[in-house]
Amino acid sequence: QARSSAFGNSLAERAAGYGIAWDTFSGEDIYEVRAHTHAAIERAHTECRPTVLEVKTYRWEGHSVADANKLKYRTKEEVELHQREHDPIQRWKRVLLDEGVCDEAELKKIDKAAQQEAEESAEFAKASAYPAPETIFEDVYWEVDQMTTAGLTGRHFFND
Repeated sequence: QARSSAFGNSLAERAAGYGIAWDTFSGEDIYEVRAHTHAAIERAHTECRPTVLEVKTYRWEGHSVADANKLKYRTKEEVELHQREHDPIQRWKRVLLDEGVCDEAELKKIDKAAQQEAEESAEFAKASAYPAPETIFEDVYWEVDQMTTAGLTGRHFFND
């Protein structure tokens, strides 16, 4: 897949220019995602350093509402191939079945519960009031060691 010439093969690699660790990997395999995110979390805990993670996956839909026709620049066969062989959820289901963690009936129960939770969450969001503009800085972490103007506003995590 061609990428922008500005980013080469990895967007995350740009973090190196800022002295930040980076990693790139497939988001299709939950074990791979877990291993790479675990390494980033360990780095954060032991070195107090960030990591930029680029998790590669397939974009199922267009870029925006204006680009809703996913078959505009991809073939039907390509989309079907990715749905069949590269969908992270479907791959995880196969792993759970292959490893004997659960059976088809249990997976159907999980799917049904997840669908219900998603629908209830969407309804809750639709029924909820928009946040007040003055709450924009609540629950935002700012680094305060630089004493910037931004660092003097907002609620600071870890400063209980």
